[in-house]
Amino acid sequence: MEAVDVALQVRLQRADVEAVRVAHVARLVAGRRRRVGHGDLPVGDGRLLTFAARRRQRARLSALPATIVRRRAAFFATIVPALAAILAGLLLGGCTPRAPLRGGAPAIPPLRVGTSGDYAPFSSRNPDGTYAGFDIEVARAYAADRGREVVFVPFRWPELGSRLAAGDFDVVMSGVTVRADRLVTGIMTATVARADAVLAVAARASTVDSAATAGRGAAAQPPAGFDRPARTVAVNRGGHLEQVAHARFPHARIVAVDDNTALPAMLARGDADAIVTDTLELAAFDAACAAAPCFRVAARLARDRKAYWLPPGKGALATDLDGWLLERERSGWLPALRARVLRAVATGALNASPASHDGNSAPRDGDAAPDASVAPLDAATASLVEDVRRRLTLMPLVAAAKHAAGRPIEDRAREAAVERDAAREGDSTCDAGIHCRAVHTRRAATRDRPRGRAHRRRARRAGATRRAGRRRRA
Repeated sequence: MEAVDVALQVRLQRADVEAVRVAHVARLVAGRRRRVGHGDLPVGDGRLLTFAARRRQRARLSALPATIVRRRAAFFATIVPALAAILAGLLLGGCTPRAPLRGGAPAIPPLRVGTSGDYAPFSSRNPDGTYAGFDIEVARAYAADRGREVVFVPFRWPELGSRLAAGDFDVVMSGVTVRADRLVTGIMTATVARADAVLAVAARASTVDSAATAGRGAAAQPPAGFDRPARTVAVNRGGHLEQVAHARFPHARIVAVDDNTALPAMLARGDADAIVTDTLELAAFDAACAAAPCFRVAARLARDRKAYWLPPGKGALATDLDGWLLERERSGWLPALRARVLRAVATGALNASPASHDGNSAPRDGDAAPDASVAPLDAATASLVEDVRRRLTLMPLVAAAKHAAGRPIEDRAREAAVERDAAREGDSTCDAGIHCRAVHTRRAATRDRPRGRAHRRRARRAGATRRAGRRRRA
């Protein structure tokens, strides 16, 4: 009879089976001896295989059939490199981050937050390299709530737009001002703070009034007094305030500096007659001054809103961040943070700065954080308010585009189409049982709003046309 050795896949005669088994037992005994230091492997004192042991090994191999020897050699020639590769992979894998197990949750990437570190009280960099400020605390709280690590990526203001487009940040949180061009190239979140762009001078300057003179009814010097070539106005390079400075003082000498924190020193040395900053940053400058107040507001130049800026591809993150901001607004955490960080530094400067846009009215108490003292809006209303704000911000660009294309600024047909689409969307929304009261209120307001002369003329012409048609048909 024949028998088959499955391990070696060799067909043998029954008479040879016992011989093969004996040889296999001999190999096992030799392997055990090698493990205890009596075979052909190195032992504790470094002794190698002896001549007698090598001779015995050659005798055992010669006793085996040639087919078995060849197959065993081929087997070890294949398996040894494979085992070596597996072992190397395991060793190298211990030095690199391990991938998540199949079926497990993927690792959450860190939140990359772009920040300048030179714009107090929103973002300041400490001497030890850490960051502090209003936006820094918001970023840390949001990342902690979402279970993500926050990584602050520094930037310079002139390169902010290009680096955002390149994907260097997930979100920019550094007192970014909402502007129309930024709405076009990215996504802006809900407003988190407000500030006024101002023209500030040194407290000792005689060209502007102080808080005491303002109490006697004197008005601050208008911005036109600085819009001449003899005046030097310093401003931070590349930011929103540089655009304001060039727009409001086209004839003055504008000096743009890279280090925003150097503006107070320039004003103190007399290198600049005035600086363009905002009320919140000016308050931080004044708080750091040893002989406060060190600055006075000559005029207010613009009303600004601060928000967070995201790349166009981060719509999901922007929606989640907006929802989180609304939750923190309603819980009172965000108003408390404004009161602690923004109002604490802005109270003195705002109350000591009598000039507004026209240089005659005092600022309101809510300039630093207008939403802190009012009840938070519900999610739908807050979203609607932000959409209206963004739309109004974009209107100058829309007007410029229409003017360049030769189209009329007021397009009645387009407005009518927009109203029809809004009414159709409102009907479907109301049919779904959502915001029906708001839809009915909007319809009533549209129906009952007073009409102008042009509308009455169109109504009369339409009525005359209908009457003429009835007479012809009669």
